Amino acid sequence: MIDTNIKLDEIYQQNINFLFGSGASADSLPTLSVKAKKSDGKNHTIETISNQIGDANDDETIRLRALLFMHYYKTCIQPMIELDSNNLNESQLGTITNYEKFLSIVIHMLSRKGANLKPVCNFFTTNYDGFIELTADKILTEKNHNISINDGTRGFLKKYLDVKNFNINFRQSGTFSDIPHLIPQINLIHLHGSCYWKKNEGKIEVDYIKKENLITIDASILDPFSKLLNNPKSTYDDFKTYASKIDNSFSSVAREFMESYNKLPIVNPTKWKFHETIFEEHYYEMLRLLSYELEKKDTVLITFGFSFSDQHILKLVQRSLYNPGLQVFICCHNEDDLLDVQDKFNGYKNIKYIYSAEKSLDFELLTSEVLTNI
Repeated sequence: MIDTNIKLDEIYQQNINFLFGSGASADSLPTLSVKAKKSDGKNHTIETISNQIGDANDDETIRLRALLFMHYYKTCIQPMIELDSNNLNESQLGTITNYEKFLSIVIHMLSRKGANLKPVCNFFTTNYDGFIELTADKILTEKNHNISINDGTRGFLKKYLDVKNFNINFRQSGTFSDIPHLIPQINLIHLHGSCYWKKNEGKIEVDYIKKENLITIDASILDPFSKLLNNPKSTYDDFKTYASKIDNSFSSVAREFMESYNKLPIVNPTKWKFHETIFEEHYYEMLRLLSYELEKKDTVLITFGFSFSDQHILKLVQRSLYNPGLQVFICCHNEDDLLDVQDKFNGYKNIKYIYSAEKSLDFELLTSEVLTNI
């Protein structure tokens, strides 16, 4: 079923979950898509190229893989690390504004929940960026919102992340009142890691102040490769040819880069994500949290900017759709996205596709016209 909006006054009493992908930050940060084409004429993505490269450990493969992830690091990860909340450009301010409108809608929705229901929702994201954190800090500072944004951390000088902390709820009462009430709460859950995370003695430390740019990349080598990725006439063979023609000394540089890159606390955009999450206990626990939430009765999942290219999340949601108490709303940016997700969820009944034939469903449209009537 295709619809144009999500009537929040019909669902706000349920267990609400949001799942946001790279499309939510697309105005400020590039998505995984590049302009080079696959053999079927569709655009390549970082993920499809990575999958085609494979996981062999020979020099030729490592050189090509390193070039791809150097490009990914420089275009998608480094801008997040360098994001300065005191010096945002126009597009970054626009993204913050969109998140601000979204959070205001969610806070209002949670404040209307019945007294016998927890005023809690879960915000799952596969993005590493910190736009939601910057926005939450902004509205908590500037506006009189009585809201808790729970990022799953505990600690003072050092904050460590633990999935069990998402079960913590905050209560408030007056100085002379014995009747506490739950504070509306948004659990912020980064499924694929965050630019604020770093590994520290087997734990995930979250530091919103110090963000380290870990990797230096030789632009004279990377820039020609990035141009190939963003040339619609390029093919996969062009990538291989370029990687093979770089001076042989690049092989050791590529291996050193991948060694540093693999230390980043993020889940890579590759088909081996699921295997990585098994070894990364926290990622596995967060996926289990998503699965548990979708198994509850009277549950809603709203997705935005998420293509379901991640096979492990696609399969998790598909399994959860056997829960008759789950309703899923999938926001589709355009007709191509609509056709793509309809193909992935063909046969599942408890899905509504949110799509506009007149205009692209971007973040501004989501907050102004799609999330309505609350």
